[in-house]
Order: sequence, then C-alpha cells, then structure tokens
Amino acid sequence: MEELKQEGVETPGGTPAPAAEDGSVRLRIYAWWIGIAAVIFVLLFQAWQIRSLRAEKEDAVEAARKELASTKDELAKERVIAAAEAFASGLEPLMYLRNRGGEITDEQVRQVTTNLGQKEGFSRVVVLDSAGMIVATTDTTMRLGSRYPTYKGPGASETKNDAGKWEVHRPVSSAGNLGSVVLVDR
Repeated sequence: MEELKQEGVETPGGTPAPAAEDGSVRLRIYAWWIGIAAVIFVLLFQAWQIRSLRAEKEDAVEAARKELASTKDELAKERVIAAAEAFASGLEPLMYLRNRGGEITDEQVRQVTTNLGQKEGFSRVVVLDSAGMIVATTDTTMRLGSRYPTYKGPGASETKNDAGKWEVHRPVSSAGNLGSVVLVDR
C-alpha cells in the first residue's frame, strides 16, 4: 500500500489525486465570480429602478406645478370677471343718469372708478361709453375721450394682454347701450 501512495495514485480510502483538487478550486473560483457578477447585476438593476422612480416623481411634480399654475390662472380670471360684473352692475344706474342728461357727471364716474381701482388693486379700471370712448380710467397714460385700444364692441370678453394679465370687458347694461367696463388684473 505504501508503494501505491508514493506513486500519487488514489488509494481506496486515501487522499484524492491532485487533478481532482484542481477541479474543485476552479469550481469555487467560477462560483465566486458568478456571485460577484450577480451582485453587480442586482445593484445595477436597483440603480436603474431608483432612477426610473425619480424620473416619474419629477414628471409628477412638474404636472402638479402646471396644474397649480393653470388653477391659479383660472381663479385670477374668475376673480376679475366677478369684479367686472359687479362693477358694471353697480355702475349701470350712474351711466343711465349720465346718458340722460348730466345728473351724473363724468367726474363722478371717474371718482367711482378711482375708488374701485384703489380698493381692489386692479392695475387698470376703465369705463367706456357705448362708442368705446374712455369716460374714466385709473391709468394715467390713457387720454379721456380717446378710443380704448382693445374695444371690440359692447359684448363681454376675456383676453390676456401682453403682460399675461387678464383683461375683462363687461357691458354696463344687458342691452349694451350704456357703455362697458374694463378691468385688468394686477
């Protein structure tokens, strides 16, 4: 038996041959590298998922910002419309008396217009007669008696001006024969 052990051949209960040991070591090395590759793959996959979720979150935040801006804009428009309608209905008796022959003067209409502009904080409040001529305004750059630049007739309209602010036109009376009011948001 001792002779067989010296030659490097495996004995029935003895030590394995060197070739079998090399195969086991190789298998462990391959398994170790496969494990490292699997860990790297899992980490890359998780990084990709995190990046994807972050992009989805940013898209959701951007959509929420756009919706909020749209809602704010719509609320600003509704606020100016409500104020213009209230001002027009309150101004109707004054304009009726003004058109009948001077019981109410243009100066009194100007005073009411100025008070509204200061109280509500609109950037411009304008009262027009039925021809679109300026009767009263809070804007010092506009001349009384001149035609209002964006006057489209006695009907109601809402537009955005060059500054991105709502400009609302409302007729003073339902017939449209007493003039119009124009309010521009601040």
